[in-house]
Amino acid sequence: MATKISTKAQEGSTFMIMVDFFEVSSENGERTPITPNPGLKWSLTDNNGTAINNRSNVVVDSAESVPIILSGLDLAIPGAYPVERYVTVEGTYNSVFSDNLPIKEQVSFQIENLVAIS
Repeated sequence: MATKISTKAQEGSTFMIMVDFFEVSSENGERTPITPNPGLKWSLTDNNGTAINNRSNVVVDSAESVPIILSGLDLAIPGAYPVERYVTVEGTYNSVFSDNLPIKEQVSFQIENLVAIS
């Protein structure tokens, strides 16, 4: 299930999603920051899984915190409102327990329709 972002993006504007990476201990819930392995990627899709604005498997630098910046056509509304979008982040990381453990996370957000914009 995707984590829902409560802040709405503005149609055609700029919207940033900051992705922080942690390994969570099953024993005490402690969160330890991690840096994903090279090859971290993200995709922007609609609720049918269709890529938006060719944003599929976009490779980003690996870091404990990664900004995903969406703008312009990433946040276009094709007609029907409301519009929900999904950002999926995938990659691997190394842990003291094992190497190449999978990272798969998804967030969803809505795009607010602005009246009379071109």
